[in-house]
Amino acid sequence: MLKIGCKQLAIIGLGLTVGILTLISSLLVDKNYQVSAESLGEGKLICMPADEQSNITNEKYRFNKIKVINKTGQPVTIWVQENLCDFQGEFPGPGFRCDNFVRRFKETIPPDPNAARVFVINVPCNKIGQLDVAQDDEAMGSLTPDCFNTADNRVWEGGIAFTVATNVCPTKVPPTVTPIPAIATATPRPPTPTATPTTKVVEKAITATPTPTPKKVVKKVVVLPVTGFNGEALLLVGAAGVLLKIISMML
Repeated sequence: MLKIGCKQLAIIGLGLTVGILTLISSLLVDKNYQVSAESLGEGKLICMPADEQSNITNEKYRFNKIKVINKTGQPVTIWVQENLCDFQGEFPGPGFRCDNFVRRFKETIPPDPNAARVFVINVPCNKIGQLDVAQDDEAMGSLTPDCFNTADNRVWEGGIAFTVATNVCPTKVPPTVTPIPAIATATPRPPTPTATPTTKVVEKAITATPTPTPKKVVKKVVVLPVTGFNGEALLLVGAAGVLLKIISMML
């Protein structure tokens, strides 16, 4: 089992104490930086980068705002210029410049520390925006104080204050859609056509029954000669014929 002596405990306690005091000190410095920076620069035109809450800072490659405080005792006209460049995959740092001009306009700052002005550049997706601010020599003359950096305690290089902000938008990846397998469905067969009964008309040739040609009855008339016969003989012959007919009917 590890044994720690009193000396080692004292060293550990001292180290923790120093660390806590350092942290508290840094927090207090950050908290009071806004007040001390704005309280400095008497008689100066203060131009400083500003964070999201419009508190002045000296981070030149993070925020898209510049705060201007006029402590010169007279109105000062400044120009504000916006520049935009494409984001090339690397975040800007010391030595970076974006000079792709977008627009420039002028503003007059009153000599009132409580009337500070905050200027903002809108940076689109995947762009780098640079905001430049300087007093306008054409309007004010060269005797007007240039933009002063209270953190560095000197005038900005060339009298131009700047801040650089990068806006990187995440690439939207379209969601992967898993195709749903299609359910095989039986292709319906077309119904078998029902045979339409065909009425077969049998045409029977009707043969005309020939009309029998009526036979022409030719009656033969035997004319017996009259010679040698008398009336009695004829009567006898007639009676004999009748008798023969009766006998034939009985048979």
